Amino acid sequence: MHTCAGMVLGIRMAILGCRLVGISEPRVEKVLKVYVEMDRCFTDAVGFLTGCSLGKRSLQHIDYGKPAATFHNTASEMAYRIAVPPDLRAYMESEKNGPRYGSGSKADLQKLAYCELPDYMMFRAERVKINRELIATSEKAVTRELCRICREEINDRKGFFTEAGCMCKHCENPSNSYYTV
Repeated sequence: MHTCAGMVLGIRMAILGCRLVGISEPRVEKVLKVYVEMDRCFTDAVGFLTGCSLGKRSLQHIDYGKPAATFHNTASEMAYRIAVPPDLRAYMESEKNGPRYGSGSKADLQKLAYCELPDYMMFRAERVKINRELIATSEKAVTRELCRICREEINDRKGFFTEAGCMCKHCENPSNSYYTV
């Protein structure tokens, strides 16, 4: 595993998130769900530290493209969303040639800053409530439908429903799919 700034950011965010929702040992307690908002190295670090994973559905990717995550203690229902404030990069840019950080590479500067800065400079945390109607919360597939066009299975109400039946995201809009046939 490499050690980029995103990995450091994810580890720090996961430590803070667990602390805020009252979980000291996430791999043991198994009451943590994390909703990550981007698919970058930071997400791998959050999963690694917390033990949450996509396969167990304790880690869910909600693609907002933001360096943010929501940590949810399912036993207490306490949840906090933690985001990186936009001024963090500006701060690092202003400090990059200062006496504290020297003249290292941008990547080295980010890693060092992410290791040393206090949480209040790195993150913005707010208590939130999870909207369960919009998020698949069960570890097992809640529903299974067949796409009326390709006949592939669609789990957890992720298809598009019409009077003619259910369609998968690809068949509903092939020009907007990540693959073509």
